[in-house]
Amino acid sequence: MPYENEHSCRLRDPDDFKEDSFRRTRRKHNGRPYSVIMGRLKGEETMTEQAYRYRKQDWSESEAKSHCEDHNGSFHPAAKDSEGRAVFGLPMVTNYITKADWAMELGALERLTDVVNNRLLGLQISAETIEQIRASKKRDSDRGYEVTGGGVAIIPVTGIIAKYSSMVNDISLPAGTSVEKIAGMLIDAQSDRGVHSIILRVESPGGVIDGVPDLADAIYEAGNYKPILGYADDLCGSAAYWLASQAQSLHASQGADIGGIGVYTVLVDSSKAAEREGLKFHIFRSGEHKGVGEVGIPITKANREAIQERIEQKFEMFLAGVIRGRLPAGMDEKGLRNLADGQIFVGRHAIGKRLIDGICTFEQMIGIAEHAEITERMTAAAVAGDFKEKEMAEEKEKLEQDAAKAAQQAATEERNRIGAITEALSAEEFKAVCEKAIVEGMNLAEAKAAAFDAATEVFGKRTEEMQGKLTEAEKKLAAITGGDSTLKAQTPEDIVDEPKKAGGKDDGKPETYTAAVADLRTKGETKGNAYTKAAKEYPESHKAWVNAKHQEV
Repeated sequence: MPYENEHSCRLRDPDDFKEDSFRRTRRKHNGRPYSVIMGRLKGEETMTEQAYRYRKQDWSESEAKSHCEDHNGSFHPAAKDSEGRAVFGLPMVTNYITKADWAMELGALERLTDVVNNRLLGLQISAETIEQIRASKKRDSDRGYEVTGGGVAIIPVTGIIAKYSSMVNDISLPAGTSVEKIAGMLIDAQSDRGVHSIILRVESPGGVIDGVPDLADAIYEAGNYKPILGYADDLCGSAAYWLASQAQSLHASQGADIGGIGVYTVLVDSSKAAEREGLKFHIFRSGEHKGVGEVGIPITKANREAIQERIEQKFEMFLAGVIRGRLPAGMDEKGLRNLADGQIFVGRHAIGKRLIDGICTFEQMIGIAEHAEITERMTAAAVAGDFKEKEMAEEKEKLEQDAAKAAQQAATEERNRIGAITEALSAEEFKAVCEKAIVEGMNLAEAKAAAFDAATEVFGKRTEEMQGKLTEAEKKLAAITGGDSTLKAQTPEDIVDEPKKAGGKDDGKPETYTAAVADLRTKGETKGNAYTKAAKEYPESHKAWVNAKHQEV
């Protein structure tokens, strides 16, 4: 008897290679004609043809291997039959790979098919090797995620994503992961009282769509209880980006590949190949769309249209999920559709497309998550309330209101402070700072900081000069008045260009605003408060004053 097992099938001798024996053999394994998957998709010589020629011409294994390499194929003798001849492995997962709807980079799919062929076309892996692979994948924590000293859970999303990837993940792809596993880690981290925030660390080309929409919803909803941050570590493509986009913020490393938004599937019409081999398949089915893609079944125009419609439906689900997650970052449907053609963007270029929020190292990302004051307060509320939804929602709303008020107050104070300082910077000095920023390649934040530093330095120097002149004036005044203390010069803060008494009319003139500031200063208001109150009382005059300042620059 020839050798047969669950992963391989004896190839019949040329004399035996008839329709009935071929049909019985394939029916047993519920598989397709034996081939290298991607080689078949590219129209190259199939492994069935290679194997047939090998057996017919009685090649040696080395000759067959050389022939296959010449045709961009591969040769993996799985075992020997009773006569010492090589038999070939039957790929049991080809239906899954070539029929599934993928949201993944095509290059990653090609690598996956290489791995599958190496495993299922004959390469035997010992039990010891399998255990070593499994052991190498065990994490430090039995929970599957790590927790930093600051209470941040790090959930890995690595490798090809599948709904249930135990077969591929356990042996062929040590870096792969599954929707089921990610969801389990997310649930555990949510209920872990030692965790106050979560980082999804993503390094994945994407994968099969099955289960991804539900997991994306779970990630989005989980953000209502604990902050969830996303980090793209080198690669965040397609389905992986779908998941990462549901985080409350998404950062990436400088060289990370981001995007690849889109959906595709691959079906092989093998009916012509079957005809060339002299095979005729009789198909019994309940409808014209049943069994599309099975061996020997031609793919009609109606089939293609139905498949395309299904892909478009899943694509719309993909878009809706990303828009929901990235809406706070300014993403809109029109902008997303312009990007959703499979393009990949690198690092900073993805920021401008609203795909990510910023660039940082992973260590910096951990620091952001560990030291966020609001997340700590949310954690305390969560522990006290034991994750009661109503209390969490009320606490979250209160925190958001407090944060908004604090941010508004801080922004007002900072604007007043910066406005007072930058008044000291002349047009020439400001222009010099801008030119320096352009030459040195500063980003906007760095340029603003440089301008502020320069203005602060100039302001300090001019204040010292004015203080020196004031001291000198006081000495001269003392000499003239004989030390009469009732006569005293103004301080630098009291000096305002041509102070005028403010009137009651907001006439839209810069002088009116300046006079109002001077009037408030004489009444004991600080400079910052004087600017603020005058702006509220004379909004049109303040606007004219701001425009005049901009024209000076």
